[in-house]
Amino acid sequence: MVAGNAEYPPITWTDSKSQEMTGVAVEILRRAFKDIAIPMTTLPLPWARAQKVTKTGAADILAGPYINEERIEYMDYVFPPFMQDPVAIFTRKLSTFNYQKWSDLVNFRGATLIGNSFGEEFDAYAADHLKIEQSHGLLNVINKLNKKRVDYMIYGLYPTLSALASTDLKNQIVPLKPYVTSEGMYIAISKKSPCRKYYQLLSQKMNEFKAINLTKRLIKKYQKIWESSFNNY
Repeated sequence: MVAGNAEYPPITWTDSKSQEMTGVAVEILRRAFKDIAIPMTTLPLPWARAQKVTKTGAADILAGPYINEERIEYMDYVFPPFMQDPVAIFTRKLSTFNYQKWSDLVNFRGATLIGNSFGEEFDAYAADHLKIEQSHGLLNVINKLNKKRVDYMIYGLYPTLSALASTDLKNQIVPLKPYVTSEGMYIAISKKSPCRKYYQLLSQKMNEFKAINLTKRLIKKYQKIWESSFNNY
């Protein structure tokens, strides 16, 4: 059983027809297990719950976590990461918000989704210096920003741009540079799962996929699939 974020396109999300998880990370895993014909089921969940079911062993694998000390306690991270995930500050296009470094965020209100980590260094800085409220639902956080209930939001560049593309806000909410950070996204195996025996296989496959630049092609593929999924309605 592979758990993952139900709303992190194009990396992982819930397919509206099958209700299965789809996206870059899912195809990466299916390709990795193809040669040994391992059956794979998916469990798309809110991100905090996806982490919990992997911690308890109810799910064998978590697709796409960043690495931090807490998660290392209950998961084996497969190296190398299958991709780098830029994390961006988003704000309203007409805002006078000026961002160049983390300290520029100190006097402003931010928002993100529950259960997210943006790398240990930024997490520590945010805990000590920033006001970032956590909410359920990516579109909910985007709407908070649009309605000026917060000054900025922080989240992965790819899923936020994908979510914005499904709304009429895609030209009104924009990412700022420099990015907050760029973190590796991993395949991680629950320490309570029998799938730990596949660690070496998965590591070998991640290296092979990296050598052929597979993830870059898959990001483009699943961005198109995501966009077509709402353009057809």
